Amino acid sequence: MVLIATSLYSISVLMTKKLTNTPPLLIVLIQTLSGAIAMTPFISVFVNPPIGQQWFFVMGLGVLHTAFLYYLMYSAIKKIPLNNIAILSFIYPISTIVIDYLFFDHVLTSTQILGASLILLGVLGVKLHWNVFALKRLK
Repeated sequence: MVLIATSLYSISVLMTKKLTNTPPLLIVLIQTLSGAIAMTPFISVFVNPPIGQQWFFVMGLGVLHTAFLYYLMYSAIKKIPLNNIAILSFIYPISTIVIDYLFFDHVLTSTQILGASLILLGVLGVKLHWNVFALKRLK
């Protein structure tokens, strides 16, 4: 599933890069509507619907955390190089772990720390243009 998701995300980024004259808001609208339609069979809102104040949280997740952030992301995709987009994709999990630690006092496991360190090492390698194959030839 992860391989399929990352492949589809990569295709989405490449397609967005090619859509130079398409407004980012239209891309967000099409993507979120497609996702909503695809996920409709799996929702349980009708079994246990949100009530009262919960609707504000649902709307906040939909409008602010999804639509607005997708708009910012798809606006940026057209302006930054592909390798920087990949680097940002690598950093998403680290930001999630750090926010979880800062706001929810979740203790980081050694596996999470190791994983974050490896991600940061990979990002550093991409930014500094490390070439593992060239190092092997030098030996």
